[in-house]
Amino acid sequence: MKKNIVFFLIDGLRYDQIFGEFKESFTPNIDSLIDKGQFFSNSFSSADGTVLSLNTIFNSVFSCKTNNRARKIILEKNNMFDILKKSDYDIFGLVPKMKIYDPLVKIFENDDKTYDWIEKNESLQTILSEKIIKLLKQRNQALPSFTYLHILDLHPLREGNIPKGIEHFNDEKFGKSDYAKTVSSIDSVIGTILRNIDLSNTIVIITSDHGERIPFENLRNSDFEPEFNSTKKIGKKILPKQTHKISGKILSKISKSIKEKKIEKKSLNLNNYQKRSRDPYFTLSLFDELLHVPLLFVGPGITKNINSNFIRHVDLYPTILDSLNLEYDSKRIDGKSFFPFSKSINTEEMVSYLHTMPYEKPHSTDSVGIRTQKYKYFRSESSKNENIHLYDLENDPFENNNIIKNNPELQNKFEKLIKEIEEGKSDEKSEFSKEEEAMISEELKKLGYM
Repeated sequence: MKKNIVFFLIDGLRYDQIFGEFKESFTPNIDSLIDKGQFFSNSFSSADGTVLSLNTIFNSVFSCKTNNRARKIILEKNNMFDILKKSDYDIFGLVPKMKIYDPLVKIFENDDKTYDWIEKNESLQTILSEKIIKLLKQRNQALPSFTYLHILDLHPLREGNIPKGIEHFNDEKFGKSDYAKTVSSIDSVIGTILRNIDLSNTIVIITSDHGERIPFENLRNSDFEPEFNSTKKIGKKILPKQTHKISGKILSKISKSIKEKKIEKKSLNLNNYQKRSRDPYFTLSLFDELLHVPLLFVGPGITKNINSNFIRHVDLYPTILDSLNLEYDSKRIDGKSFFPFSKSINTEEMVSYLHTMPYEKPHSTDSVGIRTQKYKYFRSESSKNENIHLYDLENDPFENNNIIKNNPELQNKFEKLIKEIEEGKSDEKSEFSKEEEAMISEELKKLGYM
């Protein structure tokens, strides 16, 4: 009998809030799964944004080969879903109702394929959990199925909002930060969903597209900016209307100056990791807090283990297919299967190609890089001589000390790797019409990306 797959993609879930010494969140349901399955402590995304990450997972090729500036899901020929369909798998799923997910929606075979995140804020704590359970019950149990569930409950934090439902987790046992409390709330609902999954014939996968910033001491840089509410009110009353605009600009400059001085003072004793944790959510970044993600496989035939192999997003496609004993062309993909999980795949240096998520237009902070088990190298996409970073991850896991100046040979090595990988670079144009592109831009604006 063929095994089913239920694939949870929890958007923005970082590794250290699921496992390890820095965990604050309360996740008894995921803990229970970890205690039964294969948990990967060294799993990394290839991008700090959703689209590039999912394109890497579903196609098992580095993002430059599906287009580094893609703003939609791209499914190349013989993608993971193609192989599953050819092997008589039903493909089901629930994703946010957004144009970027349309290519996925087209292949899902269930009726209710999307949930309204933007307008109705549907989430696990509102109606999404009911939709997921309904979907799981509707599957034809006589046929093998792959079910993809994309959960956005952490995303309001990126938008500057408090996620719904975490008011019920307002206790330090659920975490000190809003982020940790939200992870705790997600886990509570996953427990309910799991009761509707038969683990005797289903492999459950839990991972994320990318990590996230958790601001040190729960303070963002924006929190240091004075609001001058009283001053604004008085100014509007006593100053002529025609001076309001220019006086507003002056007040904004004063506010910015005060904020920068406060940040400088408050940052004196902070390391680089702590300082950048306070950056705005949508600051482009290839640091590990945005790339280190949890990865868990649990189900029939999977033994309990904490696996320290270096795993990349690009490796998920062949691993999933191998776990189902399905055939695929390993020569056309960049990923390597790490199934069976008992084997070591680090007999040779594993290389991950990295790229920041694309803004609407090319940006000065767009970055490209390489990650191995030991090193992280990245620099500006537009110039080899700008924004250059190199970190020894074994001795500096929080990437506080940039060692690029003393290691020109490593820089040359990683530049050569970038060049080799980008030989297969895609410049594919969007298949969306101008109207659809406008819709995507509007959706991304509502989510805070633009």
